[in-house]
Amino acid sequence: MATPYETMLYIWDKIPKNPDNHTITYSDADLIYLYHEGFVNTRKFSMKDWKKAFVPYLGKDQKYTLNRNQFLAIRKYRYNGPSDEMFDCSRIREGAWTDAQLTVFYRRSVRQASEMPEEMFWKLINDLKKNGYSDENGNMIFDADIKKGLSYVVAQFPSPRTRLEYKVKTLREKGEEGLKALEQKKTKSQFSVGTTAVETTLASLQKLQSSAPKASQVDTTQTATQEEVDIKKLRKPKGKLFG
Repeated sequence: MATPYETMLYIWDKIPKNPDNHTITYSDADLIYLYHEGFVNTRKFSMKDWKKAFVPYLGKDQKYTLNRNQFLAIRKYRYNGPSDEMFDCSRIREGAWTDAQLTVFYRRSVRQASEMPEEMFWKLINDLKKNGYSDENGNMIFDADIKKGLSYVVAQFPSPRTRLEYKVKTLREKGEEGLKALEQKKTKSQFSVGTTAVETTLASLQKLQSSAPKASQVDTTQTATQEEVDIKKLRKPKGKLFG
């Protein structure tokens, strides 16, 4: 397994250089793109943290120019974890869910897969309850239609991690050229992003390790209360997610 240093060397060799052949340049749009599209460990570093790392390299042209050693120095910000844990709503347990179970579900799954705010999540849950998706105890009822709807909502608000997982899936299924075409199409429609940023993301994805253990899955077959949720009882290694 390559070290973070070796991986950054690989990425450096892959991305296009400036005419001097010794430096690369990023714009503000490039930094935003890299943050949201899979290069940065967004669970550990905020956008503010990420941009602050480039302040020393800001030039009069309002762009950031880095040499090889300066690029290697930002390796601590790069995401280097598992990349094959797509959030799959079809694996959610159908039936009644208490608010305590929904809280665990949001914080350990929905929040990791999407940027849906917790307030929006609970508004969605409460609206569904008012429209008949609750039992006599006020617990939320999940069925196939609700799972499809939640899948759509997560897709509308994907987290950087979810975008990364989709890119890895595309890379495996369509190869480097397929992913590059997808990225170029996206950047034309959504971002003013340079080739350097796109190639940085592609090279980073190619070196991601996918052999790390799967994330813990939630078992809600146990009855939980709002006041006390035993996390150890909410874990199981295999089977249907969340029950």
